[in-house]
Amino acid sequence: MIGAGLGFLMGTTNLIAQNSVERHDLGVATSTATFAGASAVRSVSRCLVRSSPAGSRIR
Repeated sequence: MIGAGLGFLMGTTNLIAQNSVERHDLGVATSTATFAGASAVRSVSRCLVRSSPAGSRIR
């Protein structure tokens, strides 16, 4: 479920980032949007895993 949602979200986020900057800044905008999206998803998924009963044993 998270993978399908992330797939739709990342393409849209990159498109928005690329359309809002000048041509010479496209690489920076794309990498920043990808890094920010991946960081947010990782932190949320890590919280979900840690809050589960099996996740409490993970250090």
